[in-house]
Amino acid sequence: MIKHLLLIIAALWLGCMAAYLTFAIMFTTPTVQLLPEILLPAGLLAFVSFVGGLLAPVQARSLALVTAFPAVAMSVILTLMLTLEGRFELGWVVVALAAVAICLAAAQLACSVRKRGA
Repeated sequence: MIKHLLLIIAALWLGCMAAYLTFAIMFTTPTVQLLPEILLPAGLLAFVSFVGGLLAPVQARSLALVTAFPAVAMSVILTLMLTLEGRFELGWVVVALAAVAICLAAAQLACSVRKRGA
C-alpha cells in the first residue's frame, strides 16, 4: 500500500517537472527549434512511466496517466483561456495528446518487457 502511494506521489511530482519543462520550452523556443529541446521532458515522461510499469505492472496504466496528468491539465487550462480570448490554438491539444501517448506507450512497453522476462 505504501509502495503504491509513494509511486503515485513520485509519478505526479516528476510529471509536474516534465510539464513545467515542456511549457517553459514551448513559450521560449521558436517552433523550428522545438524538436531537439522537447526531447528532455518527453524522455522524462517516458522514463517515469517505464519504471512505474516495471515496479507495479498491475497499476502501470494508472501510473502513466498520473504522470501525464499535469501536462494535460496545463494544456486544457491554456486551451480554455486562449479560446475565451478568441484565439484557438491546436498546439496545446497536441502537447496533451503527446504526453498521454508517450506515457501509455512506455508503460505498455514496460509491461511487455516484464511479461517476457517472467
